[in-house]
Formats: sequence, C-alpha cells, structure tokens
Amino acid sequence: MSRASRSRRAAADGRVGDPGLPTRPALAIAALLLTLGLKLALAFTLADHPLLQPVGDLDTGAYWRFAERVASGDILMQQQALDVSPLYIYWLALAQVLTGASVAGVLALQAVLGTGAVWLVAATTMRWAAPARAWRAGLVAGGVLALTSIVALQEAVILQSALDPLLMALFAWTTTRALQEPSTRRWAWSGVGLALLATNRPNAWLLGVVVLAAAMLRSSRHDSGAVGTPRPAWAAMSLLLGVLVVLAPFALRSRLAGFEWSPLPTHGGLNFYIGNHAGANGTYSVIDGIRPSIEGQRLDMYNVVTKALGRPPDGEVSWYFIGLALDWWRDSPLQATRLLAWKVWLTTHSWELPVNLSHAWFREHTPLLWAMPFGAWLLVPLGLAVSIGGGVLVDDERRAAWRWFRWLLPVYLLSVAIFFVVDRYRMPALVLGAIHVGLLASTTREHRERAGRSGFVALVVGAVVFVAGLVPLPFQRGEADADTQMAVIAIDAGRDAEGEQWLASAVARHPAPGIAWFRAGLAWQARSDIPRAEKALREAHRLDPEVSDVTFALAGVLLSQGKGRDALPLLEQLQATGDGGAPTARSERYRLDIALAHWQNGDEALARNVLAAGVTPEGLPLLRARALAAVEARHVTLAEWLLSVYRRHAPGDAEVVEKLGLMRARTGDAAGAASLFEEAARLDPARATARFNLAVLRAQQGRRDEAIALLQEALRIDPSYAQAAGALRELRGEVR
Repeated sequence: MSRASRSRRAAADGRVGDPGLPTRPALAIAALLLTLGLKLALAFTLADHPLLQPVGDLDTGAYWRFAERVASGDILMQQQALDVSPLYIYWLALAQVLTGASVAGVLALQAVLGTGAVWLVAATTMRWAAPARAWRAGLVAGGVLALTSIVALQEAVILQSALDPLLMALFAWTTTRALQEPSTRRWAWSGVGLALLATNRPNAWLLGVVVLAAAMLRSSRHDSGAVGTPRPAWAAMSLLLGVLVVLAPFALRSRLAGFEWSPLPTHGGLNFYIGNHAGANGTYSVIDGIRPSIEGQRLDMYNVVTKALGRPPDGEVSWYFIGLALDWWRDSPLQATRLLAWKVWLTTHSWELPVNLSHAWFREHTPLLWAMPFGAWLLVPLGLAVSIGGGVLVDDERRAAWRWFRWLLPVYLLSVAIFFVVDRYRMPALVLGAIHVGLLASTTREHRERAGRSGFVALVVGAVVFVAGLVPLPFQRGEADADTQMAVIAIDAGRDAEGEQWLASAVARHPAPGIAWFRAGLAWQARSDIPRAEKALREAHRLDPEVSDVTFALAGVLLSQGKGRDALPLLEQLQATGDGGAPTARSERYRLDIALAHWQNGDEALARNVLAAGVTPEGLPLLRARALAAVEARHVTLAEWLLSVYRRHAPGDAEVVEKLGLMRARTGDAAGAASLFEEAARLDPARATARFNLAVLRAQQGRRDEAIALLQEALRIDPSYAQAAGALRELRGEVR
C-alpha cells in the first residue's frame, strides 16, 4: 500500500496517526470536557469576586435587575426603554430561573455556552482546512480560543459580552456553510447568525455588507459550481428573512412595551459620538452631562438633547448624537481621518483597553487567567496575515468561498474602530482570529512552497501588526482603578488594614494617585471615620489642588469636625473660581458652607450676614440638611439659626418647624416652643411627635389634662408610640 493510500485510509478510519492513540471523536470529546472544566473552574473562582457582583448602576447591575423583572413575570418590561442588549436580558432571565438567581449558577451556564463556542470554532476551522489536516486545524483553533484569557474572562461575568464568543462562532459557522454550499436555507441561517450577533453587539451589522454581497455574488452557478444554487435575489431575500426572524420578537416587545418598533438598543448614536468628536481619544470617554451608567445614559441623553433642541425630543435622541458626529466629520475631515486611523491601530494592538473591568488586573490576581497565554497579541496579527494569504491553505473547490470569509475579521475590526475601542467590543474578533490560527496550523510544505507573493505580504503585515501592537499606549489598563475599587470595598466593609494595603498599591501605580486618595477619603467619610477621611482627602488635595470636587470634599470633612478656620480658605477659593452667573446647587453649597465656617470661627455676625440676602431654591435642600445635622449634633444655637432661615423660605415644612420648637425649648423659650409644636401639628395632622413634644411642655407647665389629651391623640395617630404610652401612664399615676 502506498504512503498516500495509507494516509487516506487513516483519515477514513479517524485515526490521528498512531493506532494506539484515541480515535479523533474521543479526542474531541476529551478536549471539550477539559475546556468545560477549565471554564467552570474560572466561573466558580470569580462568582464571589467583589468587583464582579451584579449590583450598582453599571452594566452588570442593570442587566441583573432587568433580568429579574423578566424572570418575575414582566416579560415585556413594560414602559422600559432598553439601552442594552435585549438578547442578553432574556438569556439572563432564563438563567436566573434555571439556577434560582445564583450568580455562580449563571456563570456555570455561560461556561457551557463558551464551550459550545469552542466546538463551533473547531468545526468551522475543519471545514476550511485541507481534509488531511482538518482535525489538527480544528484542535488548534478550539484550543487557542479556550486558552484566550480575555474571552474566558468575559464569559465569566454578568455582561452581554458573555454571549459574544458563542454568537460570533455561530455566525462564522452558518456563514461558512452558506459560502461553501449556497442554498436558500443556509443563507437564511447565516442571516439568523448575523442578527443574533448584531443584536448583542450592534457594530457587527457592518458584517452584513460582506455577507449580503457574498449571498448575491456567490449564488451564481458560475461562482459556486453547485447545481441548484439559488438565484442572487433569492439568496439575498433568504438572508434578510433570517435577519427579520430574529429582529421581529424584539421589535414586537418594544411596541407592546409602549415604544416604537425598535428591536435594537437606543444608545448607538451616543456610542458613535463618543468615538467621533473633537475630544475623542479612540477609547471610551465620559461625555459632559451624561453619567457613565446605563440609567445615566438613558436619562441624561434625553435631558441633553432636550436642552439643545429647546423642546422634548420625539424619538430623535440617538439621531441627534449621530448628527453631531457627522457634523464634526464634515467640519474637520483631516482630524477625523487621523482619529479613525488611530482607532484602527488600537483594534490591532496587544493591549486590552478596559471598560468597567480590567483584564490586566484580573490576570494578575487570577492564576487560571494567567495560565491562559493567548490574546490579541497573537490572534490579531496572525488572523490578519491569514486573511491576506490564507487562500493557499484552502482547497481549490473552497477558495472562491474563502475570498469572502477572509473579509470578516478585518471588517469586524473596522466596525469597532468606527465607534471606539475597548476590550469587550473587540473580543469577538478573537474568535475569528482563532479560526485563522487553526487554519494556519494546517500548513504543509506544499502550502509554503506555493505561498508566493501573497504569503510574503501576509508575513510582512502580520509582523508589522505584531510589532506595532507592542508599542506602549497613552492609556492605563485599569490595574490602579481596580486596586482603588478593592480599597473602597474593603473600607466600606470596615476592613481598614486591607483597604490601606489596596490603597497603597493603587497610589503606587496610578497615573493620577490623587483619584485613589479621593475615593478612599469619600469611603471613610461615608463610614463616619472622619480622621482617616481627612488624612486621605488632604493628600488628594495636595496632589490635585485644582480639582474642585477634592477641595469641596475636604472642606466638608473639616466643617464636620468644627475646623471652620481650615475650611474657610478652601471654600472661598471654590467660590472665587465657581460657576458664575445663575446660582447652582454647588455655588449655593459654597455660600452655605462659608457661613458655617464663619460660625465655627466664632464670627456669628459675619455668618448671619452671608445668608442675610436669602437662600435660592437650589440651596434650600442643602440648608435643610445642614440644619437637621446641627440638631442631631446638639449645636442648639447653630441649629436654631439655620432652621429659622430655612423656615422663612419654606414655612410649610412640619419637621423643620417641630425641630425649631425643640431648639427653642432647649434655650428656655417654652412659649415659643409650644407655638411651634402647635404649628407643626397643624401643618401635618399625622405628626404624632409634635403632639408628644407639646404634651411634655404642657406637663412641665402643670397643664396635666391638656398633656394627657395630647398624648392620647399621639397614640391614636401612632398606636406603637412607646414613649407616648409611657408618658401617658406616668401622668395618670399608673407608674410609681
């Protein structure tokens, strides 16, 4: 038997080469089980990590709350506009139901999906590789994807990116089948794969241009060589039908929930503007007036557009930001083109630019991730090289199909660059990169010999992209921010020693260490550990004296300790460099705190003079809070003054009137206190405490019957009022 015959026989028998090795299906199953075990281990390792809990205002917490609504029966999420992936919300709701809303359980299910992505990548790669080396190519592609740490990390968090590897792998598989063996059914499945991916990752719609063109041009008998290949129009219609099948339920949900027929998230315009305006830097940046959270984006986008248009926007919010970005492109084409080129480079760079969580930090602190060596540094350069020269690795009958498939990776990278570049947006490209690397593993001597010019160009491009990806970028990779978050979490929990360790680590490598000191100071202040808060905020102010938020926080901590002399110059500095023009809540806070600082310095006349001109509506909530805080601190004279000032501007506040009565009682003005308690009771007929305090005064004045009647009325309002019940028993002589 010839060597070629033996090779064909071995391939037919399913052997790897040595008859003693397991058959290839068994090897594939073992590899998938190993992959699943690795992903499950990572899921259970990270399930309790404090930085990954689904709480708060960022994406993780928002997704968890949305899913809870669906899981509890609000299937349509009535009156809820979606600024996030609807697909992931419904997946997460299902996972919550199946696991009893266990974070570890949800992550375990996502590990199963991630394993499915590895299988699809291996299967897709095998369809492109030469049959004799298909198993090698599939195992390499699947293994590389399984050991790509950014993919594994994103699958182990509560974010829409957890579905991206599976969805990109599914799209690659369905599109491969349609390209290699065109039919209306396969093009429809390609449309389903595209829509599922783009519903979760909207920038992926750009891939539709490639697939639609392929559907129309590959579906000619001359190109495909297949009998029964659909006509171009039917192929395109089948593709679009697959897309519509996926989009229709989401569009219907939007309509039934009280909105337009919109199947997609509503923040695409803002994302486009974030990556395309004069101040854009190529990655995520905060836009003035829009908080960096899902809820903040939804509300603040509307408010910003309303203010700009002078009227409520009628479905124009996203388009408004698209218009701003396009206007900038028209007015500054050279600057915009340079920025796009910069972003294209960022999409090929080895760094994983963070948003919300830092891949670099988690690799430092998670051994399982550290043991996964692959990433963009390998998959992007090799993937682009194979996109250029990979045609020689594909059999003749599949080469025409490959000419279309090879565009998916560069086009997806371009779709990211059109917006802005962050790790989880680029991550789906690594799935395609794994397929290309697997195909490269099927290279033979014959392939190398016939590579020719395209092989040389591919080698040069891959080398250039690899080297360029090693050039340091002017960004941080999030390690210091993660250290700071860990410090704040430890401080909130009362673990000060641990918090100080994390803070020291953050300060040591933060490009702006004042931020770390500032956030730690606020955390200690919230816990009422004022000495530590003052120390941290003083250090933050030393490092960043021009940052008004730092100065403001330090002044507040000083005032809370009665250090008005130290706080006064800080507050006067803020006022001098403040808003100007119409008063704002912040400028009114400066003025109020300056008055308090003068009071603490012993200059009551100057303090009263500061507020003599009155208080604006913006300052009233702040004045009320300061007044009630003075009551709690038993600063009687200060509290009486602040309560009196507030009462002049808001006379209908029953609580303030009652507290002012308490202050008058403590200064010996019984008549004035009684009058205020009576006024508080009139303002709020359900206010039992006002009647109790008035009863105490009446009892002290010897008006026992009136005091008893007031206590009875207080108990009628609040039968559980134990203090009133005790006083009533004492007045009746029931307590000796």
